[in-house]
Parts: sequence; structure tokens; C-alpha cells
Amino acid sequence: MRDLITQSARRLLETHLPEVAVRQSRTGRLPDGWQAMTKSGLLLALRPDSGIGRADALALAEVAGAHASPGPIAETMLANWLLGLAGLPPATGPATVAVLAGAAINDGQLTGRAAGVPWAMPGVEIIAIGGGALVRSWAPALLAEPSISGLPRASVTVAASVAAKAPEVDIQAAMAALRTHEIAGALATILAMTTEWTGTRVQFGKPLSRNQAVQHGLARLASEAAAAGAAASLAAGAFGRADTRLTIAAAKARASEAAGIGAGIAHQLHGAIGFTADHRLHLFTRALWQWRDDAGNEHDWAAELGAATLAAPTFWPMVTAL
Repeated sequence: MRDLITQSARRLLETHLPEVAVRQSRTGRLPDGWQAMTKSGLLLALRPDSGIGRADALALAEVAGAHASPGPIAETMLANWLLGLAGLPPATGPATVAVLAGAAINDGQLTGRAAGVPWAMPGVEIIAIGGGALVRSWAPALLAEPSISGLPRASVTVAASVAAKAPEVDIQAAMAALRTHEIAGALATILAMTTEWTGTRVQFGKPLSRNQAVQHGLARLASEAAAAGAAASLAAGAFGRADTRLTIAAAKARASEAAGIGAGIAHQLHGAIGFTADHRLHLFTRALWQWRDDAGNEHDWAAELGAATLAAPTFWPMVTAL
């Protein structure tokens, strides 16, 4: 099933959401060709009624990251998962999730605000959760926020009728698992890009990759990409399960660390051309810097892991249980 999902997703992204669509997404708009993703049914893969295992479904997020995520793929997957758990129909188009602060329910209306909601923009359904309730909103008040990736983000103020009781799941951990997969996919792509560039770019009569310092950088980049891939596998096994927050914490902490290190090495080895708007490297590295911080960065999760370790009665059983 995993191979079928990943092959189908790659074909769809390459055909309908190529690099030009990625660049459109960095201007604050849904790219042309997004409808093909909705029609494919792939965004329903995480729903409990899909018949697809969670690890197989999460592979879609990794493929999306490998193509620089030209749209709210992970966000819509998360939204559909929550809607499925709540017994509600899936989103009919792109969607994102907002966890409301200061949520209140009055006369069946849920109100609240969430900051930094990815892909919160007109035309994207907002699945808002707060106060133990879930609402579906197509017209919340939006205040656009800057993002290092160029991908749309906004503060969201919601006032809508309660649609269902909110599922009792760890939404931050679920989003962290999805971002871990996107990071793994993006790092795999920039490793391939950097290996090709240094192998074909000739200076002083030999390819860059013949230089020992460059080889060292490539080896370290490969190590970070492999670590992110292992973190994604760890997060996939823990996704949606009770009492696995610390497992996802370990996965996201390592993936976020790899994102920062890997992006820096890729730019160093590409040289000046990697910083230009025309080159596609920045489409991945800027996204990596954004995903590194989304749903908690490596420092946030490391602090939580450290606190749990200090509170544990014994160290080694706590570590091996992750």
C-alpha cells in the first residue's frame, strides 16, 4: 500500500503541481493544479474509514516534502483525520487546523483565536478546535502573518456553530509527526540536488565533489537526511496512539535539528547560486526552516523530553519505552 500511495503521489505532483506550482504557493495563493490533489482522494488517507494504515498514509506527507509541499497537503490530511474521528464528512477542498486560545462556547457558538495557522487564507476551510468542541469555518477573520518560507500563514478569529465534540487527541503531536515526514522528504531531495551539483560543477579542473572538504559536507548532509528519515519512521509508529507524545517529541526534535543543519550544508555546498531566486534550492530550505519551528522546534521538544527524563523514576526504561 505504501508503494502505491507514494508512486501515485509522485506522479500527481510531477504532473499537476510541478515547480511552477511550488513557486505559486510561495506567493500566498493556492497553486494551479491543486484540484487534482483533491480529486485524487489521497488527502483522505489518514481518515479512520480509509482502510489505509497510518504509516502508509503518512508517507504522503514525506512525498509532499520531497516536492517542497506545493499546497496544504499535510494540513488537509490532519483536518480530514480529525473530521473522521469526530464522525464528520471530509473537507471538500483544502483545509487547515486551528487550535483556539481563549475558546468559549455560548449558545452553541464557539469563539476563539489562533495565531500562526498555516494555509489560513480565503478558500481554505478552517477546522477549529477549542473548549472541547470542533467547528468548520469557511469565513473566519484572518490577519496575514509573515513566514520565512513564503507559505501562507495567518492569525484566525473564529465564531461558528459547534459541529461536533472535539476528538480527544494530541493535535500538536500529530502535526509534529506530519512535519517530521515533510522534513525527511525535503532533506532527501536537497541531498540529491547537492550531490548532483557538486558532482557536475567543475572548478580548478575537477568536480567540486573531488575536494575532501566537500566530501565531508556531503557525508554530513547524508547523515542528517538519514536521521530525519529514521525520525519519520519513529513518528509514524506513534501517530495517533495514546501515550506516545514523548516518542513524537524525540522524532520531531531530531528532525528539526536535521532541518537546520542540512539546509545550512546544502547552501554552503551550492555556493552563491543556491541563494538566488531562480534556483530551486531555497524552495526547500526556506520550507525546512519553517517546518523546523512548526508544532515545536528541537529546543521545545528537547526541554519536554528532559523534564520527562528527570521526572522518571528510572532512566533507561523510560528511554527504551520511546
